[in-house]
Amino acid sequence: MSSLFAPFLLALISAVSGSEPTANAGDCVKARQQQSESAASVCRSALTLARERNDHSAALTALFQLAILAREAGRYAEAERLHAEIQRTPEFSGQWLNQYRLAREQGILAHVRRNSSSALTFFRGALALASQHDDPALIARSHNDLGNAYRHIGAHQEALDAYTTSLEMKRNLGEEQLGSTLNNIADLLTDLGDLGRAEDFYEQALTHHRRADAHHHVAHSTESLARLLAEQERGEEAMALAREAYATFQKMDRPPDEVRTAVQLAGIADGLERQKEVTRWLETARATATLSGIDLPPRWFSIQARRLAASGQADTALALLEGALEEASAWPGDRRLQILEQVADLHEETGDLEAALAWHRRYNTESLARAQRERDRELNRSRVLFEVSEKQREIERLAADNRMQDLELANQRNRSALIAIGGATGMGSILLVAVGLHRRRNRREAERRERLQQVIEGHKASARSLRTSREQLQQLLDLGTDALLSLDANDRIVFANQAACRLLELDSLPEDSTLDQLFGEGTWQRLQAERRDVAVTTGRGTELRLDLEPLNLEEELQVVNIRTPDQHPHAAEELIPLINRHFSRIQSFGSVLQAALEQGGIQGDLYQRWASIDGDLQLLSEQLQPVQQDIRGEFRQDLVELMAGSLETWERATGKTRVDLAESSGIWRVTIDEGRLRTRAMDRYLSLAQLPKQPRWREVLRTAYFVLGECAGEDDGRIEAGIEKVKRNARRLGLA
Repeated sequence: MSSLFAPFLLALISAVSGSEPTANAGDCVKARQQQSESAASVCRSALTLARERNDHSAALTALFQLAILAREAGRYAEAERLHAEIQRTPEFSGQWLNQYRLAREQGILAHVRRNSSSALTFFRGALALASQHDDPALIARSHNDLGNAYRHIGAHQEALDAYTTSLEMKRNLGEEQLGSTLNNIADLLTDLGDLGRAEDFYEQALTHHRRADAHHHVAHSTESLARLLAEQERGEEAMALAREAYATFQKMDRPPDEVRTAVQLAGIADGLERQKEVTRWLETARATATLSGIDLPPRWFSIQARRLAASGQADTALALLEGALEEASAWPGDRRLQILEQVADLHEETGDLEAALAWHRRYNTESLARAQRERDRELNRSRVLFEVSEKQREIERLAADNRMQDLELANQRNRSALIAIGGATGMGSILLVAVGLHRRRNRREAERRERLQQVIEGHKASARSLRTSREQLQQLLDLGTDALLSLDANDRIVFANQAACRLLELDSLPEDSTLDQLFGEGTWQRLQAERRDVAVTTGRGTELRLDLEPLNLEEELQVVNIRTPDQHPHAAEELIPLINRHFSRIQSFGSVLQAALEQGGIQGDLYQRWASIDGDLQLLSEQLQPVQQDIRGEFRQDLVELMAGSLETWERATGKTRVDLAESSGIWRVTIDEGRLRTRAMDRYLSLAQLPKQPRWREVLRTAYFVLGECAGEDDGRIEAGIEKVKRNARRLGLA
C-alpha cells in the first residue's frame, strides 16, 4: 500500500469501526511528514498501540511527532506538556540521541515563541551532546540552529560564524542539501554590506536548489539575487532574474510572492526608465492583490506616487500615499519612514510649507521612535547573550557539583566495603579504634566550628560598627527643614528624614524602596541624567521637584532634595556641597595634624589658627602636607592590597564574580555598560593608579569583613592582617 494513501485508509477504518485507527510509529512519521490532516489522529493511535505493547521506543517516536505537530499548529503549551511526557518515558534517559532530539525540539519551540535566551541555551545543550558523542552530522545541524537563533536577535557576526561552521562540516560529510545554509549566509552577508561575497553564496545556493529540484527555494534565492544586483545598478541582470522568480511563483500559484516580485520588477524597470514596463508590472501587482485579497507592499505606493507627481498629479499622489499610511500600520519601519519623507517632500514641492513641516515633524517623531527600538533591540541582544552565558555557567557549576557528589558516593561505597571486609575478617578491634577516632574528630570539628562562629560574629560586629558614620549623618539630616532622601550604592533609599516623610504624606518608607516605586518608572534614570529640577508627581497627584547631589563622605551616598516647585533647592545647592567641602578639608587637616604630632608636634601659632574656618583649614593642610606623604602612600597601597585580596578570596571560595560580590554585599554600585554588568567604583580600588584621591576606606573594610563572614575558614590570615594595617594607618592619618 502506498504511503500516500495510508492516512486515508486509517481514517476510513476509524469511520467504519467507530474507534481510533490502529497505526504504528512509522505511519505516524509518514503522516506528519506529508502534512496530512489526520496526522495527529494517526500519531495518537500509534502512541496508544505502543503503550499497549509496552514499546517505549515507538511511544517516544509518536510523542516526538505529536510535539512537532502541536508546535507547528501554534499549540505551544501542549508541545511543552508533550516534552515533559517524553522525559518521563523509560526509554528516554538511556539514549543520548533522544536527549539531543528533545533539547533541539525545546530550542525550536523557544525560538518560535521568541524566547531567544532559552532557545540558545537548548541549542547549545544539543550541540554539547552531539560533540560529546562525536556525531559530525548532528554537530553541523546544531550550528545551523544556533545561526538561526543568533540571527533572530540581530547578532549577525555570531550567526555568520555558526552558519559557516555548519556549512564546512556538511561539505566535509559530503552532504548535498546545502542550499538553505548557503542562502542564509548570503542574506547575512547582504545585511553586513559584503555584497560581493553575498552574490557568490546566492549563486551557490541556486546551484544546490536547482540540483534538488526545490522550485520554491530556487525562486526565493533568485529573487534575493535580483534585489542584490539591482542595488549594484546591474539592472538588466536583475530584471532577468526577477522575471524568472515571478514565473516560478506564478506557476506554483503563490499570490503573495507574485505581488512582491511584480513590484520588484516595477522598481527595476523604473531604474532602467522603461515606463511601459513599470505600468504593466504595477497593474499586474494590483490585479493579483485585489483578486487574492492581500495588501499591496509600500514600495508599490511609492513608485506609483512618484509617477503621478512626475505627470503633474501631485494632489492625487499625496492622496494615495496619505490614505495608504492611515490604513497600513503594519508596514516595516524603514519603508514607512520612506513614505513619510516622500509625503513631506511632495507637500514642499507643491508649496504647502505648513503641511510639509507637519509631515517632517511626524517623520522625525517616528524616526526617533524607530531608533529607540533599534537601541532596545541591541540592548536585548546583549541581554540575551549575557543570560545565555550565565545559564551556561550555571549548567557547568551543576555538572561540577554532580561530579563531586558522584565522587563522594564512590568514597562512601569504598568505606562501606572496607568496613564489611573488616567485619568479615573479625577485625573488631580496628573498628572500635575507628569509631573512637571518628568521635574524637567530630568533637574537634564541633570545637573548630564554634571558634569559627565566634570569628564570624566578630567580623559581623566590626562591619556593623562601620555603619556608625551613616547613622550620625542621618541624625544630622533629620535636624533640618529640607526634605531629604539618601540612596546607597544600589540606588535603594536607606534614609528619609522627617521632612521628607511629611512632604510625601508617609509615616515611613518601606524597606529597600526606590525612587521609581515612589514617583514612577524611569524617575531615577531621569534624575541621574538631569540632576536638577526634575518634575515628578506622587501617587496622590502632588507635583514636586527633585534635585540630586552626591555626598562625598566615607560611604558612597546620593542625597535627593525633594521640594515643591516654588521652593529653592537649598539642600542640593548649598547644604550638601557645604558638608562635602568642610568634610574634605577637616579630614585633610585631621590627617596632617595626627601625622605632625607623631613627628614631634606642630608650632603653637598653628594651633591658634586651628579654629579658623574654610580658607585657613586649607592653608594648614597645605603647610603640613609633606609630613604625611609617606604614611598616606602606605595607606593607599594597603587599601588596594586588602581589596584585591578580599576579591581573590571571594572568587576562590564561592566561584562567583566581583559583580556577585557587589550585589551580595550592597556596598558597591553595579551599572550596565554596553549590555554588560560593571563594577566601576569597586574596580578603582583594585589599582593604585585608579584609586580615588580621597578613598572611601571604610567601604573597603566593610567589604573585607563581609568576605570574612561569608567565606569563613578560607582566609589564610592575609585579609585580617590587611584590615589591621588599614585601621592602624587610618588612625595615624587622623581618619579614625
